[in-house]
Amino acid sequence: NQGSAVGGGGVGQRQEEGGSTSSSQGLVVKTLAGLALVAGCVLAGMGLKGRSVESPVVSQVPKVVVVNEVKEQSRTSLTASQAEQLVTKWQATKQSALGGDHKIHLMNSCLAEPMLSEWKVRAQDAKERGWYWQYELLALKINNVEVDQRGDQKAVIDVTLQESARLMHRQYLSTNDAYRSTYRVRYDAVKVGSDWKLSGGTIIKG
Repeated sequence: NQGSAVGGGGVGQRQEEGGSTSSSQGLVVKTLAGLALVAGCVLAGMGLKGRSVESPVVSQVPKVVVVNEVKEQSRTSLTASQAEQLVTKWQATKQSALGGDHKIHLMNSCLAEPMLSEWKVRAQDAKERGWYWQYELLALKINNVEVDQRGDQKAVIDVTLQESARLMHRQYLSTNDAYRSTYRVRYDAVKVGSDWKLSGGTIIKG
């Protein structure tokens, strides 16, 4: 009996502990429910009821900004300063390619087709015949630069040039073929890789 009493006391004690645990769990559940209710009221007061804290609208904002920034950086136009450098480079290259050294390969650095092939033929023909030119650029003025807005890969350069030139032959000390002229040219320019090159030219005013 004494064992039964002890055993019974053990069962009763476990039942009381179990009841205490249930009471504690119930209190925790009620407390969490109360906190959730309070949080819901606060969100409703802020106008955020029914919306996740990590709103997809907010998370998309930096993505749009980054895309726009990359797009703006990718647009590269030919400036007046770059156009002046390009035309000046071509004039210096022309002096070397059609001069006494006939450095025809230098044209690749500033000319594109079809202008490249046209001037290579002229330079090669002069070399084979023993002729060469002595060019001197006296003045250069960029009048206008028009960039193709459909892709920024083409442009037209309106420029006024003043130059002097003398045609020479290897078998003669001098010739009477010389000129000094001011003329206006419209060059077609194209973007080749990361560089601008001249692809054509038309004299529009003598």
